[in-house]
Amino acid sequence: MVHHMINPFRHRIVSDPFSGPGTTVAEIHRDAFEQCLHLIDVVRREERSVSMLIAGAPGSGKTHLLHRVHQALIHGGYPHAFIAIRLHTSSKRFWRHMRTSCIDSLLRTSGSSRSQIERLFLRRIWQKVQLPAVGFRQFLQVTDTLRLESDLSGSFVKAMIHLVRGVDRVNVLAWLKGHSLEEERLEALGLENPSEDESSAEEQARFFLKELFRMIGPGVPVVLCFDQVEALQRHEGDKEGLFTFGQAVRTLYNECRNLLLLSCIQILFYGHLKEAVCDPDFDGLTEHQISLTAIQLEQAAQLIHLRLERSGEDMMLEPQLMANLRERWPTSRQTAREALTIAAECYDEIRYGRKTVGSQPQAPDSRSEADFLQGEFEQRFEDIRRSIHPDDLEAILHSAIPVICPLHDGSCTEMDAPSLSDIDMVLRHKNRRIPISFCNQANQTTLAARLKRLLTLMDTHRLQDLVLIRHPKRTFPKSQSKAHVYLNDLRRKGAKWIVPSEEAIAALAALRDVLADAQSGDLSNGGTPIGPETVRQWIQMACDAAASSLLNDILQPAGTNVPFSPEMETAIRGILQETRVLFVSELADRLKMDAGQLEEGIRMKPGWVGFMEGPPPLIFDPVVTRNGP
Repeated sequence: MVHHMINPFRHRIVSDPFSGPGTTVAEIHRDAFEQCLHLIDVVRREERSVSMLIAGAPGSGKTHLLHRVHQALIHGGYPHAFIAIRLHTSSKRFWRHMRTSCIDSLLRTSGSSRSQIERLFLRRIWQKVQLPAVGFRQFLQVTDTLRLESDLSGSFVKAMIHLVRGVDRVNVLAWLKGHSLEEERLEALGLENPSEDESSAEEQARFFLKELFRMIGPGVPVVLCFDQVEALQRHEGDKEGLFTFGQAVRTLYNECRNLLLLSCIQILFYGHLKEAVCDPDFDGLTEHQISLTAIQLEQAAQLIHLRLERSGEDMMLEPQLMANLRERWPTSRQTAREALTIAAECYDEIRYGRKTVGSQPQAPDSRSEADFLQGEFEQRFEDIRRSIHPDDLEAILHSAIPVICPLHDGSCTEMDAPSLSDIDMVLRHKNRRIPISFCNQANQTTLAARLKRLLTLMDTHRLQDLVLIRHPKRTFPKSQSKAHVYLNDLRRKGAKWIVPSEEAIAALAALRDVLADAQSGDLSNGGTPIGPETVRQWIQMACDAAASSLLNDILQPAGTNVPFSPEMETAIRGILQETRVLFVSELADRLKMDAGQLEEGIRMKPGWVGFMEGPPPLIFDPVVTRNGP
């Protein structure tokens, strides 16, 4: 059996500034790196926010530059915060996406036992007491002083106290991210219920971020990195997300005093961004600008030497590798990724030889575009499926549905409909308008309020084909609860209740992720870039079955979809033959499915089983009532 060494020059795209390749050539982009450090010093000394736009070709090293800046901050010894935001979102959820991304970044430990956000909060406390330890009563007194001085809300300070003390960490973090909590959890933690209305939720997220940056304190630089800006453009000509991005950056630039706002874009996207963002916002985004230049042969040689050395490969390969590199090096400069692609081809030639004389080297790890995209999708799907949380549903579907649904069904588009409270998006499918509302609140009071408002909307705006979506792990509204009553009323009026599988949610997230990487120039098959149009065509040809099923469910009018598979119907009939009569909730437990989804399926096909409204609703074997016991 032949064992191939892994090519040390392939599959090396840096997608996360927190984790780089571990090999850095100081001369590559030295000017951009030193400019970033200088601007951080400006923020620290002058206590004002600064912005810089970083442009470069795909593979020029924009994300790697951010990684170098992060490493320099860690080793610099000054207090700081480092936040990375990948812009896989939509204009309607921009501030909420920023809020979640900021908390996720600030939860990174960077080698410490405590997260960034905990260290920064405790630093503010220590500044006031100058003691290694304080009693809890004094701690509370100091935090209250900090609250007044920095204009922080009582709930925010309480959440931070709970976090550093390790109290109910899961729910505290959910609150900090702006997610809905059950009423009893809010009461136990003493926290306010976040706003549920879309417009006020965005405003609340903006207010929270400014509060967060005030807590970190003046003179402590917060390096806020915006990557994959291109992913905000959902389709060709779309400007809405980019316009919102420009507004948001200028707001932070004008209203905060301790931010370095770094925005990374492809150089060819510069014109699109400038056209989509209004002039004052573009000025706020680009106080400083820098373009990452391609690298010279000698810089490429240094990079390849470090990669080879770090990989543990036989360094005896280096002379021949360098000779081949110099022979193949074009007359023009290359990006770092292009240099590594040349090195990868040279490595394969040395290790495995050419397939035929004059042909391109056949790399053992090369794959067709379709196989590569399928592999990328499957890897991301598994990662997302393992980590997905019910709170993620709205952000994922809000970003993915308008982008993936038109690829799944060419007659579907997102509408620029008038903004209606509680309607998260509107799709047009053929001659139908499909309003979608994410009813994913953990808090039953908040959920009931939304369902009640939707009932009113159905009457006042004559909404038809309304689709309501909730995560399968979210508790279904209890019988006799207000939420349950409102939901039944909505269904009677023709609203469609969808509880998608976790597989469908993860599949849509993974498809959107692959496409966003392609839009941003961050998708490469063995050094060959994969463009967004290629990914779109692949999605059209091979869209995941679970994702397709959910999209079909959204697009089909209520009552036209098949409620259960034949296998599920057989299972239900078998249970009823055995048990005769049982609550719908009991049957749902046995089938391991959502009780609301089960009830809706039973209603959609009346007569095939016996059903009584309740409450609580009952299901029974109709043969018993026809033939007697």
